[in-house]
Amino acid sequence: MKKYSALVFVFLCLILTFVTAFAKKKDAVGDWLKKGDEYMDMDKYEEAIKSYDEAIKLNPKSLLAWYNKGVAFGLLENYEEEIKCCDQAIAIDPNDYASYNNKGDALFKLGEYEDALENFNKAISIKEDFALGWYNKGVTLRELGKSEEALQSYNKALECYDKMLRKNKDDAEAWAGKGDTLKELDKMPEATACYEKAYELAKKQKKNKLLIEKLKLILNK
Repeated sequence: MKKYSALVFVFLCLILTFVTAFAKKKDAVGDWLKKGDEYMDMDKYEEAIKSYDEAIKLNPKSLLAWYNKGVAFGLLENYEEEIKCCDQAIAIDPNDYASYNNKGDALFKLGEYEDALENFNKAISIKEDFALGWYNKGVTLRELGKSEEALQSYNKALECYDKMLRKNKDDAEAWAGKGDTLKELDKMPEATACYEKAYELAKKQKKNKLLIEKLKLILNK
């Protein structure tokens, strides 16, 4: 009976050691992700990539690390590397619609419009009310000379943005996205009103530096 109890004690110690090590590793991954995000906020994208790489070393299946690393490469206009990161994220989670969208955006910027469209279609097949995916599909169809299909996609994007704003009228990104879509439809007064709303909200919330800078350029602030 004593021998049995000793074995149980050893087994429990091994489990505790494993759980403790796992928790420390998870905390370390989180620390590197946070550090990477801080570098992103400072526009230090290369440093951010290094931090995300450290997170990936600890956890190669960290979807967030691969996703954020891809975003950083995109901001550096290194679209080939962004695509590689998106592929890694998609391999981890085949339903990661945001990575399909980012991959499509990178392909679009490389002039690969058909491949970009394929990825935007995949994104909205996973999340049907993904407004940005519909918007990007519209932009791509326009580049491919498919004006009627582009119009349908823009209208769908507007429906999705309106749905987002019904849920949260203070969603600055949704207001900005709606503005982008209205601009594509040549409805500039309505687009400008949306941009103004987005700018005021983004300034107040102080959450999205890139969005604020984008809106400043659009509104000549």
